[in-house]
Amino acid sequence: MRFTTVLFYFILAIIVFASFGVSIPFGLESMSNKSHSIVDLIQNVVTYFIAIYASSCVDLILKLLDKTVSYRKLAIILIIFSVVGVLVLTIYILHWNSASNFPWLIKWLAIGVAVSWLIWWLAHYSDDAFNPNGALGGTTQKKLSNG
Repeated sequence: MRFTTVLFYFILAIIVFASFGVSIPFGLESMSNKSHSIVDLIQNVVTYFIAIYASSCVDLILKLLDKTVSYRKLAIILIIFSVVGVLVLTIYILHWNSASNFPWLIKWLAIGVAVSWLIWWLAHYSDDAFNPNGALGGTTQKKLSNG
């Protein structure tokens, strides 16, 4: 049940609502009979995956700092490497996008989107917000705070 809840949230919030920054400009261009600029589309997709990726990294780091986990230092180092890698990927995409229109940038965009979605799953799959018992008052496994 938890997986289904997270999956539907992911589809609705991350894929549908978060992609409005990509789909709305495309729709407005279509309604006004303007030509679609691949350069603008690439920039919009970069903005889309960077926003998801960055907010998910922050959530992941906050979770690691809140809880005592044995792999905390390794996870933070991996996140830092991931951030540097995505930053380099983003600069690479935006540089080649502004320099000229290369169709192979689409595969790099797909990698960026896939990485941002993966980081989102890692950051949010275990959230208590997606606990099916949460709507019923929370989990019964949690210790009481009043003693």
